[in-house]
Amino acid sequence: MEGEKKELSKQKDLLLLKESHGGKILIEQLESEVEGLLTRLLRTFTSATHIELLAIIAQLEATNNILKTLIESEQNVAILKQEIDEQKDK
Repeated sequence: MEGEKKELSKQKDLLLLKESHGGKILIEQLESEVEGLLTRLLRTFTSATHIELLAIIAQLEATNNILKTLIESEQNVAILKQEIDEQKDK
């Protein structure tokens, strides 16, 4: 249960960031970056080298993972709270 409490604390911090003015700006920029990388991938997939495609995909994955972490923080907080409450009841 200690691990869940630590993770809950992290997710709450991420949720605070997500809901802050700066967090909203960050999310907008990350969404724009994902869109730009997808556009770049679609425009170059027939002419880019294998290495270039891998680099674009790696950037896309990293950016999307950060975005996903922020966006899913609210849901993660709710899930972790429920898990902790269930463990308390046992």
